Amino acid sequence: LNRLHETNPELRIPTDKIEDMVHAEARACYETLSISRAIARNGDGGSNRLLVRALQECRDQKLEIIFRLLGLAYPQKDIYSAYTALKGTRADRRSAALEFLDNVLRSNLNSIILPLLEESSPDALADRAKSLFKIHQPQRDDALRALLDQPDNWLAACALREIGERRIRELADKCRALSAAS
Repeated sequence: LNRLHETNPELRIPTDKIEDMVHAEARACYETLSISRAIARNGDGGSNRLLVRALQECRDQKLEIIFRLLGLAYPQKDIYSAYTALKGTRADRRSAALEFLDNVLRSNLNSIILPLLEESSPDALADRAKSLFKIHQPQRDDALRALLDQPDNWLAACALREIGERRIRELADKCRALSAAS
């Protein structure tokens, strides 16, 4: 879509649809954060670190998708520059990118996207997830069950490893069903 938009700038972009998609990706990002907190809070060890890292990578991918979508509704090069500045390590560029986004994005997008980008405390982000999307932090077993139910095979495999390493018997039937399905 970004390439199509770049090569054909005269195409009409349905910004309301783009904003809906940004909201959906932001919600998924907050859900991933919530699951990650539940997993990280209740464990240590190789499988736990792997799962937390996989969830962080998933969250990073969702943020990239958000920026690609924003590049369809806003000046693409400016959004890309802001994204690369936010991914970088220079504090002055990160600050400038956040200020740019704060000034350019509509307020309904600002309130959901900027907290994900500003390095807020995990507790503050959890509160934001609860207030914006009614997302409550699940218990560890519920978080693992949610990972087994979603379509990302890598996250499901990491969750299976965590369940096996911790010997979580409450999820044994779910694991067997997943194993039989594949």
